[in-house]
Amino acid sequence: MKFNFSKWVIFHVPHDSTHIPYDIRNQFILSTESLQKEFVKMTDFWTLALYSNGIPVEQTVVSPISRLVVDVERFADDSLESMSGIGMGVIYQKTHDLKTLRRELSAAERSRLLREYYYPHHYTLTRKVKDALSRYGRALIIDLHSFSSEQLPYEGPLLKDRPEVCIGTDPYHTS
Repeated sequence: MKFNFSKWVIFHVPHDSTHIPYDIRNQFILSTESLQKEFVKMTDFWTLALYSNGIPVEQTVVSPISRLVVDVERFADDSLESMSGIGMGVIYQKTHDLKTLRRELSAAERSRLLREYYYPHHYTLTRKVKDALSRYGRALIIDLHSFSSEQLPYEGPLLKDRPEVCIGTDPYHTS
């Protein structure tokens, strides 16, 4: 089935990938088996495939790397990111069950991750939003996610009753 989406709608797929570049795999202390288990808990598997039939490529922004490398939906500044307090800021230090995910990174390693993955992703997303605003006078970003049917340890007490669908905004991102 093909859908006809307005050209001012941008589909954001931030957590579908399990790719960890070879040259940064050494940052992670988990065994390959444990890392695979972490992917199962933390990846929004198949979100791109589920929704991509009918979404024009030019209206999508997809992160090519795992959120375990860099979570493009977090603030780059950990002082602004509430999840950084539990080791899950823009660059995760903890697993879904709050165990150590990776070794301590140097400032240079952190800067490199942001420069190579976070900022290019946001540049693309911002460019597509600005283009929609200039061409159509509006833009709507739809984040494509999946959620575990059971609460994960890092989520705390907030998500006791799991919604089947999550639709929302927040004051920081929505004028």
